[in-house]
Amino acid sequence: MDLTELINSDLFYHGPKWLTNNNTKFQNVGEMSDEEVSLDSDELKKAFQMQGPHVNVLFASLDEEDDVIKDILERHKNWRKSVNVIAWIRRFWTNFKNKVDQQKQNKNKTATESRKMTLRNKTKTKQKKKIQIKYDELYLKPEDVTNTENLLFKYAQSREFPEEISELSEGTEVSKSSKIKKLIPTLDEETGLLRHTSRIVGYNPIILPKDHLITRLFIQDIHKKFGHSGPSLTLYKVRKRVWILAGRQQVKKAIYKCSCRKTILLNERMGQIPEWRTQNPTIWSRVGTDVLGPLYVTMDTTTSTKREDRDEEDEDAVEEKSKTPKTIKTFAILWTDLISRGVMVDLLYSADTEGVLRSLRKVTAIYGSAKIYYSDNATYYKKTSMEIKQFMATIDWPKV
Repeated sequence: MDLTELINSDLFYHGPKWLTNNNTKFQNVGEMSDEEVSLDSDELKKAFQMQGPHVNVLFASLDEEDDVIKDILERHKNWRKSVNVIAWIRRFWTNFKNKVDQQKQNKNKTATESRKMTLRNKTKTKQKKKIQIKYDELYLKPEDVTNTENLLFKYAQSREFPEEISELSEGTEVSKSSKIKKLIPTLDEETGLLRHTSRIVGYNPIILPKDHLITRLFIQDIHKKFGHSGPSLTLYKVRKRVWILAGRQQVKKAIYKCSCRKTILLNERMGQIPEWRTQNPTIWSRVGTDVLGPLYVTMDTTTSTKREDRDEEDEDAVEEKSKTPKTIKTFAILWTDLISRGVMVDLLYSADTEGVLRSLRKVTAIYGSAKIYYSDNATYYKKTSMEIKQFMATIDWPKV
């Protein structure tokens, strides 16, 4: 009605008159238990057929059913745990359905057969029934887990790609405006899943939407399964089974929220700067050294041979011998100025005391002698230090 009529409406403000009328008579239909309350019960039919004022009740269901799968995924936020919960629910439902079917079959038996069975049971002595444990029912089979995962993939596709599924089920092609048109989707007849038709023979992964809860949880499960792998390895393992729209972006987004990517707060402070780096520093006064390698160097072994050898040996053999290059193993020693960060690299033919002393003599001739040399505790560095100390001890300094 219009607003002008609604303002003056007594029915809207005060309700029907029979609610407040004391002379109104209601029919007593008795009490109903919760089990008997259904649309087909006789009590409800009598109540709707009663005379006098009555109320029209509309029984309507919701457009969308209760989303149990979404509740389980949001509650646990773990792919493996959610799959196990849903798999157990499915097993319970199948067992319950089989039990109901068996009860219906037993009810269809004739009354005479049921009476005979009751008489036989009365005559038999009561024996204790041994409980047989079915160990197969205590654990989930790989088939149950795989079917449940396919169910979740199908759930995600039905939420994101309903138009594509309906078009493919009718036998028509996917529209050009579809997000998965480039993937050339096909509908699997066995599982009812959308699959990507790739150029690789035999590779038809399941298509998953981006920015979906199932997609994110599946990526996180693969990421943890392979030791908190990086984006490239995680994407490679994910694409073995499913194809995600904007896959690399989705993998990075899912891994970013993992606990392995959290920054660890450190309360430690860096060490203080030594005084010789701030008070009148001089270059090549403090030097650090280390040996790196091994390095494999090719040397030219062409040498002149004697005439006697040439007479005795074949000329062809001499030529082959002179041309064959020789590969030797060498090491490199690194000298670093701790003030200017200058670097000098020298080649060592062997990592021993003689090689370190020869290189030290070369550095000293170029840059002068340093006050302190820093190195690790390698044997050639220790022996070099001992030889230098022994040499310094033999010098008669007053005479010098």
